[in-house]
Amino acid sequence: MNKKQIFEKVKVITHKVIEVPLKDIGRESRFIDLGADEDDMRELMFALEEEFNGRIPNKDEKTIITVGDAVDYIYQRLTAPEFKIMSRGSNAIFPSRTGLGTAH
Repeated sequence: MNKKQIFEKVKVITHKVIEVPLKDIGRESRFIDLGADEDDMRELMFALEEEFNGRIPNKDEKTIITVGDAVDYIYQRLTAPEFKIMSRGSNAIFPSRTGLGTAH
């Protein structure tokens, strides 16, 4: 999966969770500027975890400020060799809550 594909998925999830028009969502869009509050951010992180079959640790959630941050975070997990090894045999792209390992 490339960054463009990840962006499209993150964009749709953001649209559904924050209820903002798709046309208003770009890579540089800050979630707070799109109208996300703390509850929306928790729901957004959960939705990303569900979509990409993995877990985003709380410490990493705090670094995801923009749509582009989310895309880059997911892409890094997708392309990291240690995560590919841990997820072999599944479609998980980063350690999941089901015990594929712990996030770095």
